[in-house]
Amino acid sequence: MKILVICDDIYHHVEVVREGLAFLFLQDECDLTYAVDMTEYSFEDKPLSGYNVVIIAKDDVVSKSKHENWFTEDIEKQFENYANSGGGLIFLHAGSVLCKKSKILRDIAGCEFVNHPEQCIVDFKIISDHEITSGAKDFSEKDEHYFIDFKAIDADVFLESSSENGTQPAGYARVHNGKGRVCVLTPGHNLNVFENLQYQKIIRNAVYWCAK
Repeated sequence: MKILVICDDIYHHVEVVREGLAFLFLQDECDLTYAVDMTEYSFEDKPLSGYNVVIIAKDDVVSKSKHENWFTEDIEKQFENYANSGGGLIFLHAGSVLCKKSKILRDIAGCEFVNHPEQCIVDFKIISDHEITSGAKDFSEKDEHYFIDFKAIDADVFLESSSENGTQPAGYARVHNGKGRVCVLTPGHNLNVFENLQYQKIIRNAVYWCAK
C-alpha cells in the first residue's frame, strides 16, 4: 500500500511523525513517502492519485524551518479532486489545523481546529463499533487535548477524548460525496501517543479503511 505522509511544521516535527508511524512500514510493509519541505515536493511529478491513502499531519507552513505558506489554491483543488475520485484521506492531529486554511478541506474533513489547553492527561474512549476501532481498547496519554469545530453531521464518531478541560470528538469517519473515505484523528502531538499500542491499532485500521 502506498501512503503519502505530509508532515513537519513549527510545532509538529517530522521526527515525531516519522518515528510514530514507523510501525506501518515495519509491521505492514506499507510504502510511506514523506513530504516534509513542501518547496521540494511536486504534486505534478507525484500526484495524489498515485497513493492509496494521504495522511495530512501539518498546518500551512512549508516546514518547521521555513514558515511560508504552502497550501495554494491549485493544491487545494488537487485534494478536492482526490477526495471526489475516491481517494483516502486521514487528517492526523495537526491536519485539522490546516482545515482552518481551506473551506474545501473543512468540507472534506468535517471539522477545523479551534484550540488546545496546556498538555495534560487525556482519556481516549471508544464510543461506537467501527472497523477502525476493531481490536482496540480505551487508552490514556499525555497529549495536546484538541478542541475542534465539529461540522460533519454525517460522521461516525468512534473515539472521544476527555480531560479536566472537557470532552471532544477525537476520531471519526465519513465518506465524502459518496466516494472518498475520510478519517479524522486528533491525538498525536507526542511520540508516546503514537507508541501506544491501542492507538497504533486505530491508525492501522484507519489506513486500511480509508484505502478501500
